[in-house]
Amino acid sequence: MNLLTKSCLLISGDPRDHVVFIDVLSDLAPNADFMLADNAIDALVFLEQYSLAPDYIFVELDMIGINGVEFLRESKKVSSLRNVPVIIHSPEPVPEKIGLLQEMGAFAIFFRPYNYWSVHNVLSLCFQDRYRMCLN
Repeated sequence: MNLLTKSCLLISGDPRDHVVFIDVLSDLAPNADFMLADNAIDALVFLEQYSLAPDYIFVELDMIGINGVEFLRESKKVSSLRNVPVIIHSPEPVPEKIGLLQEMGAFAIFFRPYNYWSVHNVLSLCFQDRYRMCLN
């Protein structure tokens, strides 16, 4: 798939994450489609309601309401989302959840500060299909 035709959904309750994600995606793939959701419940409803399946879903691990683990579980129940790569991100490593996330089918787990360059690196690798369960 061409880099310019990628579509991404970011699910994060932190508006600063939204700004960083938009900045990186705009620089990396200016014609890419992107969606933002403040929480996983709204994201699931929106995706199901409009039968959307982005190329990648980035979801914050610890959110109010449905967290990243629960979102991953629920997304696997939706036929149109079952094969969409879900990248879980958290600012700090949570070793006790890595095995569970792998078993549940997380595409990648991203434990780094959420800043421009770390997000840029992850998106670049994902878009080149070179990011397979890199646990950092």
